[in-house]
Amino acid sequence: VVADRSHVKSMKQMQSEFEGALGKELDGVTVTVADKFLVAFDFNPAMKARLQRIADVEFDKEAKIFSVPLDAKEFVIRAVSDMRNEFVADGKEVAAMKLVAEGKIDGANVVHATVKDGYEYSGLVRDVGERYVLQSGGMNKFNLHRRESLDNKNPEIGANVDIKYNRGFGVVEDRQKAQDKSVSR
Repeated sequence: VVADRSHVKSMKQMQSEFEGALGKELDGVTVTVADKFLVAFDFNPAMKARLQRIADVEFDKEAKIFSVPLDAKEFVIRAVSDMRNEFVADGKEVAAMKLVAEGKIDGANVVHATVKDGYEYSGLVRDVGERYVLQSGGMNKFNLHRRESLDNKNPEIGANVDIKYNRGFGVVEDRQKAQDKSVSR
């Protein structure tokens, strides 16, 4: 196995990028400095998880900003670099999923599934990527589900499934298997 490490940044490179972007949005993440580091980004569970590994991180729900003590600078630099890489990779996968949907239907409308309690989606699984599951939703609509939020992170492409959300977690049920089970009773 040969690993390509050309994309791996040194701490010096990460620090330079971090300091050069302070106060500016770069790849979906904005960092400002007050009495703490203040880190803001659009919701992405993988990015949030990376930042929450740092000790004494606090989240201000009203401002939608994570605050991290100044003495954790090296950890913040590494976390922010990882978060920015995740943001870029996430965007690439969403774009790829949109291309799959457009290949199925002209004028496809691809939307992120709402994960609030009680939301339910039915349709064929059209693609499964590293981060997302693409599901047909009817009338030119396709739903993107985050794989990490699903109980079955690897549904079969072509399967007709129901995905029901409760507490931000999606339960995937194969409609054919459920129908076969009810018929056999």
